[in-house]
Amino acid sequence: MLRLFYTTRLRTLLLAAWGLLFLAGLSPGALSAPAAYAAGGANITLQPATSDPANPLTRAYFILNGKPGSTLQNSVIITNSGTATGTVNLYAVDAGTGQNSGIIYLPQNAPRTDVGLWIHLSRSQLTLAAGQSEQVAFQVTIPGKVRAGQHVGGIVAENVEQDSTTTNSKIQITVHSRRVIAVEVNLPGPQIEQLSANGIQFGGSANYEILKVGLSNTGTMLLKANGTLQVINNQGRMLQNLAISLGSFLPGTSITYPVYIQKKALGVGTYQGKLLLQYGHGKSLYYTTPFTITEEQLVEIFNNNSSLSLPPTSSLLSRLSPLQLIGCAFAVLLGVCLIVLYWTKKLYLVTVGAVVGGQHRKKGRAERQKRRK
Repeated sequence: MLRLFYTTRLRTLLLAAWGLLFLAGLSPGALSAPAAYAAGGANITLQPATSDPANPLTRAYFILNGKPGSTLQNSVIITNSGTATGTVNLYAVDAGTGQNSGIIYLPQNAPRTDVGLWIHLSRSQLTLAAGQSEQVAFQVTIPGKVRAGQHVGGIVAENVEQDSTTTNSKIQITVHSRRVIAVEVNLPGPQIEQLSANGIQFGGSANYEILKVGLSNTGTMLLKANGTLQVINNQGRMLQNLAISLGSFLPGTSITYPVYIQKKALGVGTYQGKLLLQYGHGKSLYYTTPFTITEEQLVEIFNNNSSLSLPPTSSLLSRLSPLQLIGCAFAVLLGVCLIVLYWTKKLYLVTVGAVVGGQHRKKGRAERQKRRK
């Protein structure tokens, strides 16, 4: 009876958890199979036709060495590793630096002034059957007058067929699927690593305070940086010590890097922002500037709500939907229930064993007394 009780209860809990996890979108298949392959179709990839054995990075993207006024020849291999025929448009674009740092590739209709302008592809459109690959030649024509150092652009393969998703009867979202392979062109001349700051502004929205740090790469080389931004009040007390980690930062670009205020929000007043970044080969950037927070700014951010909120995070829990959070909570609850059942069963067996043992001992004493008589 005890075994039947535990088996039935365990089966019920497992079925309930399984159903809730499926409602939450956490089915086992969703964790192992990429979404892009779920519906089948074309899957386009790009890779260099040749690579430098001494530099493994050249197997993933182009790293070309040239000089002003020269023309470089190369080829890109375009492969359809999907399950259906696909047609793509081919074009070149300039690269830029995203607001959170890291290299981004500009849209097709954006003005081209750098590597995107230098690249000339031999094909503008390509149709590939499932499993088919084709090599497309291109050339890079470098202007006679151009700054030294590193330049970055990209070759894009964009699906001709667009995916449309209707969220309701009035809103339709069109998705453009495109793959980009980077083209880095290195030119001789001064290899300058120079990062500069140009102001700190206060802002934010939806109960989150943000310090917007103006940064520029005024050198000729790609940079990455790590450091801190400290906030000091008028009494010299440090209120915030915020970590900063910058990804790839292209030469000749500027960004307004957002840094979220942590834990306790800042109030009305004037503060000092102290920026310390380590970048390049042993380079340092020290920058201090005042910034002011007004009551009007706080009203706009907090909507007359004085409650303070933590800044958003990129943790797993913050990316889950409400149903997924419920599913995770239920999974934790299931684990607790199983532990309770296990120890309840163990305690029951120990108790039954003790009772049976006591009965055997009592019976043994009675038999010994009877034999003595």
